[in-house]
Amino acid sequence: TIECNESTDPSHTGYATAVDNCDASPVLTYSDYSNKGTITRTWTATDACGNSSQCQQTITINDTTDPVITCPANIAISCDASIDPSNTGWATATDNCDQNPTITYTDSETAGSCPQEKTITRTWKAADDAGNFVECQQIITVEDNVSPQITCPPAYVFECNESTDPGVTGYPGVSDNCDPSPIVSYTDSLSGTTIVRKWTATDHCGNSVTCLQTITPAPNEPPVATCPGDTTIFLCSLTETALAGFFYSDPDDNLATIDLEGGNLDGNVAHFTPVEGVNVLTLIVQDECGEVDSCKTIVTVILNSPPSAGDDYSTSMFQCNNNQICLTGFSCSDIDGNLTDCYAVGGILTGGSVCFTPSNGINTVKIIAVDACGAADTALITVNVTINSAPVTTCPGFTTQNQFELPAEICVSGFNCYDADGNLTICTAAVTGDEGTIASTFDGGTVCFTADAMGMYSIMLSATDECGATSTCVTEVFVKKVSNCPIVRIEKTHNTYQGYYENVSITIENSSYDFEAFDFLIAYDASALSPVEVVKGQWLTNCDWEYFTYRFGVNGNCGTACPSGLLRIIAIAEMNDGANHPSCYGPPDGAEYELAIMRFLVTNDRTFECQYVPISFFWTDCGDNSISGMDGEILYIDNIVYDFTGNVIWDEEDDLIYPEGERIPYIGAPDLCLNPDPLKPTAVRCVEFVFGGVDIICSDSIDAPGDINLNGVANEIADAVVFTNYFIYGLQAFNVNVEGQKAATDVNKDGVILTVSDLVYLVRIICGDALPIPKIAPHVEAQFSVTNGVLNVDNPLGAAHIIIKGDAAVEIGQGASHMEMAYHFDGRNTNVLIYSLTPDNSFSGDILVTDGEIVSIDAADYDGNACTVKLVPNAFSLTGYPNPFNPVTNIGMNLPTVTDWTIEIYNVMGRKVAEFSGRNESGLVTIQWDASDQASGVYFFKAEAGKYTASRKMLLLK
Repeated sequence: TIECNESTDPSHTGYATAVDNCDASPVLTYSDYSNKGTITRTWTATDACGNSSQCQQTITINDTTDPVITCPANIAISCDASIDPSNTGWATATDNCDQNPTITYTDSETAGSCPQEKTITRTWKAADDAGNFVECQQIITVEDNVSPQITCPPAYVFECNESTDPGVTGYPGVSDNCDPSPIVSYTDSLSGTTIVRKWTATDHCGNSVTCLQTITPAPNEPPVATCPGDTTIFLCSLTETALAGFFYSDPDDNLATIDLEGGNLDGNVAHFTPVEGVNVLTLIVQDECGEVDSCKTIVTVILNSPPSAGDDYSTSMFQCNNNQICLTGFSCSDIDGNLTDCYAVGGILTGGSVCFTPSNGINTVKIIAVDACGAADTALITVNVTINSAPVTTCPGFTTQNQFELPAEICVSGFNCYDADGNLTICTAAVTGDEGTIASTFDGGTVCFTADAMGMYSIMLSATDECGATSTCVTEVFVKKVSNCPIVRIEKTHNTYQGYYENVSITIENSSYDFEAFDFLIAYDASALSPVEVVKGQWLTNCDWEYFTYRFGVNGNCGTACPSGLLRIIAIAEMNDGANHPSCYGPPDGAEYELAIMRFLVTNDRTFECQYVPISFFWTDCGDNSISGMDGEILYIDNIVYDFTGNVIWDEEDDLIYPEGERIPYIGAPDLCLNPDPLKPTAVRCVEFVFGGVDIICSDSIDAPGDINLNGVANEIADAVVFTNYFIYGLQAFNVNVEGQKAATDVNKDGVILTVSDLVYLVRIICGDALPIPKIAPHVEAQFSVTNGVLNVDNPLGAAHIIIKGDAAVEIGQGASHMEMAYHFDGRNTNVLIYSLTPDNSFSGDILVTDGEIVSIDAADYDGNACTVKLVPNAFSLTGYPNPFNPVTNIGMNLPTVTDWTIEIYNVMGRKVAEFSGRNESGLVTIQWDASDQASGVYFFKAEAGKYTASRKMLLLK
């Protein structure tokens, strides 16, 4: 290894040595290969015979010294000068070993304050072959401090209407040594009328230069406006008017606008719509250079004033006839003195007087004044003329007076004389009969006279006023002698079986006169009797009466104070020209005849055995329990009311024992029903009413409790079989004595027959689990619910009888799988009995699966206690019945859960007329709405119960 400045000669680096076996002095030579500071020297030894061998010597030249470099000086140059080193200077370098080190450079730029300026940092590097190097930096600043060059456009002369935009007057020429697009702008200033435009060119480094351009306007003279002198004109109306004499001109012939304020100019004529008084017309002209001239004309307009027809006039007059009326003091005038006409419409105007032929009421005459301009004025003459009206007489319609004795004083009310003009002078009444004129009195609208015999009497009412006008009316009065008042009786039955239908007749007797209709209101005990239907009695059927109907329950027209049940029966001989034509109207001989037959279902509740259930007539208004005579001319009402034994309940003729003030509620028509009303039939007390009823047979006369097959042995398995068959097949299971067998089913002696609780108790007796003694345990409750066709009960039961609507599919549920189930379709319903003849068997939970609708459930627990069944609905529902109704309806809700509820009722106008609220357990909730104080029409009721809401529509028909 040697330094770079040492010699590489072998005399310094060493020679190779060689020996040879034959040649004492072989020849030595060498050759060098240099690579980056390393020399590889190959030595060769060759003998005289040409044999040779080689070896290599490595000579490493050691160079660890960096070159020395000198950078050119920092320099500032113009933005358009070259940045090449030939312009900015080269670096120089020396090296202790390498006489020519390699020199290179790299540039990095930093932006200056404007786009053309920047700073270049140039890094110079000198490196020798051994890899030693050194660096230095040169700063080159590029500057722009030279302003652009600008050449202004030449001076310019423009017309007044010509633009001074540079696009017309010219742009300057601009150049810059560095910025290819300097910014050009200008500002204008006035020197007199000359525009001095200063142009400025600015490069993006802020260097700028300016020049001036002058823009001078050409000379211009203003236009000339000429108007006519002020004037005054008279007009009939403020319509468009023309005025000539408006002129205009311009010396330079460069007029731009011609405007007439206050009107429109057509040539030299101004057209304007005037106002009364001062009108100003101003002519304004302007040339294209903006020079303006104006003038004005004042036109004073005098407008025509309309004529006067005088003041309006109003008065009132009374006349007995429509003779001509003349009024004075009427004329026309005009302040302009150009009146052309003055006349009357609706009358005749002559010499200041107006005459017309009047009519009754408002009469109108118009006085009209017209001037030369066509303006008019009207004076209204109003005369309220009352032409005498004839008086008016009012008489009641035809009436029948029923009397039990003749002669009798007859008084008829409803007569009246009236005169609209208040000038009545005479109002008298005269009565005539078969014997001629009859003495009478007329006082307070009532005419009274004495009728000696039955027949027709005429009452004439006459009226006369001060003008002599008259009026008359006539009323005919038929006086009829009445005898043989009828007896209407409700039948009293005897030994009626429970659970059976019983017919109860209504009959009439002791009647010898014709009648055409009746209206009976019947009261009954709904806990013992259930009405099924009412049919015509034999006498109505034989006479072929046309109309017969009945109503009961919520449709029974019971008003607001009902007993436990009401039944209304109405019959009319003929309503219209229908299919039936009555052949008779009254019993011919006073014998007893059947009017109607009421059919009741008698309760099977044994607490009613041996009881008398009354059926009575019931009164709520004057029309109840009344009989109408022919053509409605008389209404027969009660005279005496009896109970079924013949004892008097009420006697209308005996005011001492039966005074009106102590009338028994709902017994008989009150005396106020006798008040005469010309619009209604006369009421006559003539009918005797007799109450009836149903006698229920005593069960101990037909039964032996527990001996259901009536073989003389009670409480045996055969009795249980017969009783079980009853629940499945109905009464056809009783084939010995139906009534006796039904009565014998009251095994637990709770007073109710044919119940599941009786069956359970019978099974317990047969099984020896209970004694045949009256049951003393109380009733229990069981809650049933239906979900997806599965019937569930919450309390243990001993048996259940379930009735399902229609022919339903049934399957015993899991909770009653250990029980017996029997079922049968009777043609209308499916009867299901769940029971067991094994001791200690009871069931609860899911007891039945069915696809039908459950109608009713009768159940008992294992002890034979009858269950109070509560069927919980599985969905919310809302009903209203009856619908239509009058005036009471029932609104029912089925509540699936316990909840607060509200029912609101609205009329068709959206006004709330009633509201009910409460909180109830699950089940049926019923409220009653009495709409007596409401008008007929449609009503809506809305129910809210917890999360449930529903609404319905109902119709009130009064």
